[in-house]
Amino acid sequence: MNRIILFTIGLISPNILHAQPTDTLVIQRITGSIVVDGVIDESGWNELSPLPLVTYSPVFGKSPSEHTEIRVGYDEKYLYLSGKMYTRNAQDIQGNSMIRDLDLEGDFFNVLIDSYNDNENMLNFSTTPTGNRQDAEVINDAEGDSFYNPSWNAFWDTAVTINEDGWFSEIRIPFTTLRFDENDNGDVIMGLIIHRRISALNERLIFPAIPPQWNFARMKASKAQKILFKGLRSKRPLYVAPFVVSGVEQHELSDGNSEFSTDTQVGLDIKYSLSNNMTLDATLNTDFAQVEADITQVNLTRFSLFFPEKRQFFQERSGIFAFNTGGNTRLFYSRKIGLSDRGEPIKILGGMRVTGRVKKLDIGLMDLQTASLDTLDSENFGVLRFRNQLFNNYSFIGGMMTSRINNSGDRNISYGLDGIFRLTASDYLSVKWAHTVSDTSDEAQDVSIQDEGTAYVFWEKRALDGFGYNTEYSRIGELYNPAMGFIFRKNITSLSQGFRYGKLLESHGLLLRYTPYVSANVIYQNDSHILRDYTLSGGVNFDFLTRASVSIEYAHLYIKLVDDFNFLNRILIPIDEYSYDRVTLSYSTSPANNFRTTTDIEFGTFFNGFRRSLSFSPLWNVSKHLSLGMRFEHNYIHFSESDESIEAGIASINLTTALDIHLSMLAFVQYNSLEENLSSNIRLRYNFREGHDLFLVYNNQLTSNDMSGDVQQIASSNAVTLKYLYTIVK
Repeated sequence: MNRIILFTIGLISPNILHAQPTDTLVIQRITGSIVVDGVIDESGWNELSPLPLVTYSPVFGKSPSEHTEIRVGYDEKYLYLSGKMYTRNAQDIQGNSMIRDLDLEGDFFNVLIDSYNDNENMLNFSTTPTGNRQDAEVINDAEGDSFYNPSWNAFWDTAVTINEDGWFSEIRIPFTTLRFDENDNGDVIMGLIIHRRISALNERLIFPAIPPQWNFARMKASKAQKILFKGLRSKRPLYVAPFVVSGVEQHELSDGNSEFSTDTQVGLDIKYSLSNNMTLDATLNTDFAQVEADITQVNLTRFSLFFPEKRQFFQERSGIFAFNTGGNTRLFYSRKIGLSDRGEPIKILGGMRVTGRVKKLDIGLMDLQTASLDTLDSENFGVLRFRNQLFNNYSFIGGMMTSRINNSGDRNISYGLDGIFRLTASDYLSVKWAHTVSDTSDEAQDVSIQDEGTAYVFWEKRALDGFGYNTEYSRIGELYNPAMGFIFRKNITSLSQGFRYGKLLESHGLLLRYTPYVSANVIYQNDSHILRDYTLSGGVNFDFLTRASVSIEYAHLYIKLVDDFNFLNRILIPIDEYSYDRVTLSYSTSPANNFRTTTDIEFGTFFNGFRRSLSFSPLWNVSKHLSLGMRFEHNYIHFSESDESIEAGIASINLTTALDIHLSMLAFVQYNSLEENLSSNIRLRYNFREGHDLFLVYNNQLTSNDMSGDVQQIASSNAVTLKYLYTIVK
């Protein structure tokens, strides 16, 4: 096994004391004990004043339609919240699911906490009238395409009761779950945002009074209410989670015979607080059997598809490891660890992960070792990340280093520097640079830094209403190769410019807001300086009071192919210059409806032909015990010159059912018509309590694809896995 020595870059930071702004809200310590049962009758609650909520949407600032009392208190171990969600007509209360982490809209009460007071990251804890729990992580101040991470899970408790007056909730969050930075006096400052959603009225209440002037303003850590805890001291718990996994697999061969294999393994996950704000996660013989399957996609582009990370080990404080250089391009992509390029699981033998904050410095460290698989060697993956606040509470500068080394001596080292700077109240500038070095045990290449590097600059005005803009520059070298990252293409320089204007209508009729926009993107090849692509687009988004939405977009595209494009491995599109047009229409009904749908239509010319695409995604909340979701996608492409056509479709069914908040089942079935592949993922879970689970997982693959005239050897496969997890807290 190769050893990697990761060096730490030290930044000298002054011993900054916790400032106490004049608008900081001092949280009162609770006297007496709180029993989390959903009955808010303890005397300690009466000593706390309710927080003043205002309407966030549909009309900001108006008096709420229903009375709400939210109280916040704490003791030496826990943060407590109680919510009295009064409702004039109890029949209007909507609790749509009892399954952990399943958000099917309806009513909810939630709290977002910026525990490190970094104005960038928040932890989201939410409950509904059914008493289920939803937790997530919000990163990058709720900006960008991937700021919301629902796969993050934590230890906390909630209980709910319902009567004719409304629904009532108590939430208890251990401070060991939050992590924080305290001063010598035990003073701790965090950020706080509270929501209540009244689904029957399409109304959302919020504290503090954050205006909806930015996309997802309701989740922005930079706008949170600062709260102060006095005399709070950190604890250092140890979580030890041994598990046993046993499974059987069956592969049916084309000759009618079947192959069977069985496997039983034990493993261990450990979480330990090295300090009040530094956490160690260690894993041995890692297993992700309970992770939900990826959603099937049809790739109509020339580039790789991107899939989100869902494995729990990589979730906590995942924002620390973010180093994005435009869209989904990034220096570090955790799915490179433990998954092959085809998405096949590769055994993770073990490793560790450290995340936390020291004063204004965020630190992330990761090191994992994978086993060999077929022709792939065992590999070691290392990541070091640091990021330091400077200038103001909304600006950062940092760096990242990754290493990937296999047993044959092949290695890839990537490193980069980045910064984000708040220039005005709404203007932000992001600057990033990265470089990669790859060699083998036999030779090393001598190339320029520019060819092996990337540079990225992004300036945006973050505004939902009024005039907004963004300017983006990106250059990716021909030999830039972040082996632990994700990139779509190389040897290009990209320039983008976008303008938009959001208008919130004061009349508050059926239409709430409209946002017209235009954008342009040009891409040049670095070595030849020829124009490779450009896109000119414009459209308008409409948001309605009911929370339904409509969008219309027209785009003109130019593509210069310098290599033949084997489209869907079926039709060869020859080298040439292509110019075509595209119209996209999207409509989403109100997410508050028990039956709702999203429809997308796209049509226009496509290379030397034309394309029609339809996507339809209905969802029916039958009851709090049962929901049924479906997705249908159909693409028809015809190429005029060759008179060839191709159809590619996806159909899926997602069934979720729960007896109560402990026992649930999720069934996900997908069919890809292009690959003639039918896959099923069924997961049965019994949650005894937080950290104590039993999973039964069934996976099935049926393939009858015959692209080259030869039937694939494996026509079907089945796997059943049983996993038992028990967490011991010390």
